[in-house]
Amino acid sequence: MMAALLNRLGHGLRASMRMRFDAAAFGLGASSVGALSAPLTRLLSDESGYLAWLVDLIAHWQWLYVVAGGVCAAILLRRRPGVLVLLASGLIGIGWSGATTRADSAMPGSAPALTIATANLKLGQARLDDLAHWIGDLGADLVVLQEVSKESARRIAQWQDYPHQLVTADEGPFGLAILSRTPLTGSEALESLQQPLRYRSFISWQGHRIGISAIHPMPPISPTYHQRRVEMLTEEAQWSQHVSAPSIVAGDLNSTPWSSALAAVEPAGLLRATGLRPTWPAVFPVIPIDHILINDAWQVVESGVGPDIGSDHRPAFAVLSLRAQAIHAE
Repeated sequence: MMAALLNRLGHGLRASMRMRFDAAAFGLGASSVGALSAPLTRLLSDESGYLAWLVDLIAHWQWLYVVAGGVCAAILLRRRPGVLVLLASGLIGIGWSGATTRADSAMPGSAPALTIATANLKLGQARLDDLAHWIGDLGADLVVLQEVSKESARRIAQWQDYPHQLVTADEGPFGLAILSRTPLTGSEALESLQQPLRYRSFISWQGHRIGISAIHPMPPISPTYHQRRVEMLTEEAQWSQHVSAPSIVAGDLNSTPWSSALAAVEPAGLLRATGLRPTWPAVFPVIPIDHILINDAWQVVESGVGPDIGSDHRPAFAVLSLRAQAIHAE
């Protein structure tokens, strides 16, 4: 009786182990296929149909593929080390390495630094006191805000550290703001039936004219919005080239470093100042979609992600310094 019971228990354990390894094999295979969407989306960057949209959506989740694929590979290697497991892991690595280029780094203290932060306020639901404390600790010179409600705008107008403000309040997702310690000049607001509001402006910093663009493209929930997001970022990259000044584009870009939208602006010289650390959703961030992009006049001293401020996004920041060539060119 006892022998039969032990035999049945052994069969059950072996079946459970087989199911575990089968699930791990499936997870590793799915992760490797998902990871390959990153290089594939670059090949489809000139396309605007359903395939390009779908591949781009899949490419956003590289963090998930790395973590899930790594766990599955570790489980499988305990029992069946082999070429296929290593090959699948290599494919995940290829996907991860498909991220768009990050701008060059600079040594802290080597030159004056400008600090910029960006935060999505979740339709005005973010805790503004927490945000104010965080940007105060950062010593941010510029702050770009998205989803600014009327109540948020009223409270932000009282922030004495940022007397120069461009603000459009909206009870939907289209509220936008640029806050600056120094005067904003040459400002313009662009909006159309196809594209949500964006701001372009300039500040004078350390004797240099600095361009700043604040944007919040629609999330790529359809092929149409996917294409419009690419178009908005491309237009801001062209603006950055046209102004012939050190320039910055910041906001909730609804794009990860593996997306076709950020790949599209690389040829125009807009590179990420922010890293690969996820910003959304705030409680357990999985994908990095809040970014600060810079042209080749800048180097990155530091960048990072801020705390939970009650939004569905974590804020992001970058500390920037001008290259010597940019200083001498003016």
